[in-house]
Amino acid sequence: MSEIEFVAEVKANWTFIRRWLGAFTGTSYSLWRSPDGRFEVGIHEADNEIIGILDTTTQLMLIPARDILRILKKVVAEGVRS
Repeated sequence: MSEIEFVAEVKANWTFIRRWLGAFTGTSYSLWRSPDGRFEVGIHEADNEIIGILDTTTQLMLIPARDILRILKKVVAEGVRS
């Protein structure tokens, strides 16, 4: 199942929690809760990308690898400027 297919399943079967605008992009994000309440998924609405998955029982946040790479690149770039 692709990420876009998964997001479509989430939006069809999970409970919508809230929507907000990104601080830097001004684009819309949404939060959805699984039917059993165990997971919450954040979705970037502009391109239906998953921005994070929270396991509500452990409070462990899983961030997609592409976002981890963006964060690390930013940290490295800022470290070089220091």
